[in-house]
Amino acid sequence: MGKSRRARKKLLQQTLNGSMSSYAAALLDTKDDTKKQGKGSNSKNKTKAIGLTKKQKRHEKQRDFLKSLKILKEQKDKERDKSKLNSMGDLESSLKSVSSTQGGIKPAKRMTNRQRKRLVAEEVKNFCAVMEHPAFQSNPLDTINEHLTNSIAVQKELEEGIKLEDSGMDM
Repeated sequence: MGKSRRARKKLLQQTLNGSMSSYAAALLDTKDDTKKQGKGSNSKNKTKAIGLTKKQKRHEKQRDFLKSLKILKEQKDKERDKSKLNSMGDLESSLKSVSSTQGGIKPAKRMTNRQRKRLVAEEVKNFCAVMEHPAFQSNPLDTINEHLTNSIAVQKELEEGIKLEDSGMDM
């Protein structure tokens, strides 16, 4: 199928949808007229049939093109917003659960290489100390369970203490 036939087919589909500009309608009418007249028709007949000057046609084309770009941009923006909302909706429930257990999410800080190396060295030291601990060697799961219950209890006490201090300041 040639370019002109494709263009005519597209214009016909636009007329059926009702989203066609006056330029496109006039162009479609002239295409049908030239088809009836044969190959001998020239561009002067088109301008007379349409009643638009060359400058007016160019402005009409430009306006139609800008409208189509605007529509495409709006569609892309809507799709982008939908994808953001969907991904954020999935994360929302997990964020709520994390914030309820930790008392809020703190923004991640960027670490320098020196800080990272210090942290790794400290963690390795702590890991070795845990592995050498006699309670962990005898029953690792019970030791971890006991450690978690103790640390969670301490965290709750700290949170309650902070909440009490905040409420005391408000009075």
